[in-house]
Amino acid sequence: MQQLCKRIREDPMRIARFVFFVLAAAAMTLLAGAAQAAMKTQWIDYKQGNTALSGYLVYDDAVKAAPRCVDDP
Repeated sequence: MQQLCKRIREDPMRIARFVFFVLAAAAMTLLAGAAQAAMKTQWIDYKQGNTALSGYLVYDDAVKAAPRCVDDP
């Protein structure tokens, strides 16, 4: 009888923990999707003197500042 009473009291807590876990996981998934920035990519062709060069530009379109350039030969 004590086993049954103990089980009846513990089941709602298990259900509540499970529901909390599912809701927390869903919230984290939704927030992670919203937090991702749209990265823009673009090939850039340019010349240095008589040499034709090509570069790959990657930037976050949400940032309003001018993109920084990295020259990687």
